[in-house]
Amino acid sequence: MILYQLTQWMQERSHIRQALLQGSGDAHELLLRKKQLERQLMEQAARWRHRYPEVTALPAASQYTSWADELNTRW
Repeated sequence: MILYQLTQWMQERSHIRQALLQGSGDAHELLLRKKQLERQLMEQAARWRHRYPEVTALPAASQYTSWADELNTRW
């Protein structure tokens, strides 16, 4: 379930990013949705991390430090 949710969010984020690059849709609305989606993703990741503390962070987590900084979340 965790991977399914993560995949859905990342697909939506990719669609939003693609729409922004192509200039389709309202850029303000797309940026707002992208930011909301990233916040939701980081908040859920923090919940998973607290629920499963024995699982170590993946090396890829360091690629998304800007998301964590915005939410004051530490990996």
